Amino acid sequence: MATERILPGEIRIFLNHIYEFKKGVRNMVLYTMSKEHEEFAIRRLKNQKISYMIQEVGTNKINLFFGKTECMECGTSSSIL
Repeated sequence: MATERILPGEIRIFLNHIYEFKKGVRNMVLYTMSKEHEEFAIRRLKNQKISYMIQEVGTNKINLFFGKTECMECGTSSSIL
């Protein structure tokens, strides 16, 4: 009998965002997710050589920005008024 792996919905949405980015639908993605999945997300982005930034949101959530390198560079050099 085959063992079925069930991915949490939060991970499936994250993977769909990567798919859309790689297809050219999006230049940059902002995804708010549980810190519980941070290690998985970073590993996936590094393996696929996708630029990213992380911003903590409270104690158990993060804002994960990822996409084109030039988009990430603009995000670090600008400020929100």
